[in-house]
Amino acid sequence: NFNEAGRQFSQIMSSGKITEENLGVIKERLPAFAKLMRDTFGTSTAEGLKKAGVGVDEFVAKISSGMQATK
Repeated sequence: NFNEAGRQFSQIMSSGKITEENLGVIKERLPAFAKLMRDTFGTSTAEGLKKAGVGVDEFVAKISSGMQATK
């Protein structure tokens, strides 16, 4: 369900934290999201993003841009 994925994305933005729990819900609801993450950041996990130094602002900006490009 897209609404639940949207809620999780909003939670990431408002909390300022990218958690595996949030990402898991989004990936479950929108399976193509994991591919978009891998293509964009080289990982599809919260831990991988943290190791790569990807913060919330960069995550949101690049994922939003990637989602627009796939429309």
